[in-house]
Amino acid sequence: MTEKPVLSSLEVLIRVKASCLTDLDRQLVTEEGPIVPLFSSLGISAPKLSFGFNISGIIEEVGSNVIDFGIGDEVVCISPLNSHITSSGLSVQSVFRVVPKPTNISFNEAVMALSIGIESLTVLHYQMRITSGESLLILDANTPSGIAVCQLAQHWGASVFAVVSSQQNSDKLSNLLQQQYQQQ
Repeated sequence: MTEKPVLSSLEVLIRVKASCLTDLDRQLVTEEGPIVPLFSSLGISAPKLSFGFNISGIIEEVGSNVIDFGIGDEVVCISPLNSHITSSGLSVQSVFRVVPKPTNISFNEAVMALSIGIESLTVLHYQMRITSGESLLILDANTPSGIAVCQLAQHWGASVFAVVSSQQNSDKLSNLLQQQYQQQ
């Protein structure tokens, strides 16, 4: 029988319902990425890490100073590298890494949306540096990553030109972006 982890005052215990492997997980396994060479260059062994850093689940316990979440809340989070999921499917996380899971999507969809959102943010903000007044052509805009890119670009004031596969997808995307525009 596995013991329940002990929480600090600003941690939550999550019963993991879904996790996903990211490019970081692949890099850790194949040693293609910067993690293992970084530790090697410092003359130390890479720490033992678990996989599936993006998780979604249900809070089972909260620390004494946690006020924004309660037992039974459905959440998603990005775990730090030294985090792990116990054999019984539990994960202790800092409350500052946790956000509520949208109620209209599944645990699997939430954890994948988190990955897609981070990738979209990285490309648009840090690599392309999209700003207000710029124009952006988005191919396959009706895919999850295409939708995320459209929403972020529109949020930052860029003009979005979206290519989709059907009139139905065009209508759905237009409605979604119009709703977002009205909320801003």
